[in-house]
Amino acid sequence: MKEIKCECGHVNPLGTVLCESCGKPIAENQHIDGNEGKKLLNMRYDGTARRSKTFNKSFIDRVWSFFSSVKVGVLLIILAMIASMIGTIFPQEMYIPPSASLAGAIALAIGIGIQNLPEGVAVSMPLFRDGMSRKKSFLYGQFSGMVEPISAIIGVLAVAFVEPLLPYALSFAAGAMIFVVVEEVIPGSQEEGNKDLASMSLMIGFTVMMILDVALG
Repeated sequence: MKEIKCECGHVNPLGTVLCESCGKPIAENQHIDGNEGKKLLNMRYDGTARRSKTFNKSFIDRVWSFFSSVKVGVLLIILAMIASMIGTIFPQEMYIPPSASLAGAIALAIGIGIQNLPEGVAVSMPLFRDGMSRKKSFLYGQFSGMVEPISAIIGVLAVAFVEPLLPYALSFAAGAMIFVVVEEVIPGSQEEGNKDLASMSLMIGFTVMMILDVALG
């Protein structure tokens, strides 16, 4: 069987379009034995973008692959978010007090601050792992949180007009967070063989959340 050698030196099977090592396109007439090969037409399409076919995927490639694959997964995501939203409508509605208090505001701020720590790490760590410097990874993680105070200001200004929709808006946000954690964060935390540590960290975080919920009312 003839083989194709890429410019990077990796030997690929005949018919390979993108190098399995570097992901670059391979010339169709480039063979390891030096013979000119026949031009092959690749009529296959699996519904994903060309960039997502690289072998060594970076963080950007994985994000690109996630958003460029428009298959049944999009429908499943929407259905899962709707189901999570419905499951949290009534709990969210119960925790909207008729009159806000300083203690409630402090408890809410502490809870949001604690959950923002792993959220920022989830942005910065993949960037650092894929070769970005510590400083840039940290800054990008901080920039990802800039939308929150801006959105909070918009929410404060609009709360008087959309108060009847607050239970549904909060439940949708909670459902989206639950889906992202179950779909991406938990599996990603166990990829490198740290299953016990990841599971214990999840339980500790849940325990802290329950303590804050009971202690701060």
